[in-house]
Amino acid sequence: IDHYEYSMDGGAWTTGNSVTLNTQGNHTVKARAVSNARLTSDETTLRVNIMKTVETPVISISTTAVGGWYGAGAEITAAKGSNQFAPGQIKLQYSMDGSNWTDYTDSIPKVENTNIYYVRAVAIFDSTLSAQSSESYSVDTTAPVISAISGNAAAWTNQNVTLTFTVTEARPGSMTVTCGSTTV
Repeated sequence: IDHYEYSMDGGAWTTGNSVTLNTQGNHTVKARAVSNARLTSDETTLRVNIMKTVETPVISISTTAVGGWYGAGAEITAAKGSNQFAPGQIKLQYSMDGSNWTDYTDSIPKVENTNIYYVRAVAIFDSTLSAQSSESYSVDTTAPVISAISGNAAAWTNQNVTLTFTVTEARPGSMTVTCGSTTV
């Protein structure tokens, strides 16, 4: 044997009996041997996949907020980064606290009130290789309830009548609110 040659990713043949791959991506390496008489062996091919980083996932919500709040029809979804070269090697997970992770399927469950939704993309072959993002959404899926209307409206009168409305909001951390009086 006079020398060995290799070609990486369809490039020119280079003399050498080893090559170090250090760039992220899917690589194809071909190798061959050349004799002293300049006869060339058949090529041997090896495919190598290197992933050093994971793209940050994207979190989105399907509707427009009204007054900063998203309603019952909102769907919270996650997506892998747009240029991921190894889609079968990445899984998405979500969390409501940034530490207890659940595998993502098609949407993230909505939780009443203002919450931070965390999503991470994780390499299947190495769980330490990951990227995380988070978004804060205020979600309200329960309509408020008017629990009382007070005022003297039981009998006919020729005077103005003042009514007061009491509204209860079901969101966690909310309270019963008495709305201002209305004179009819």
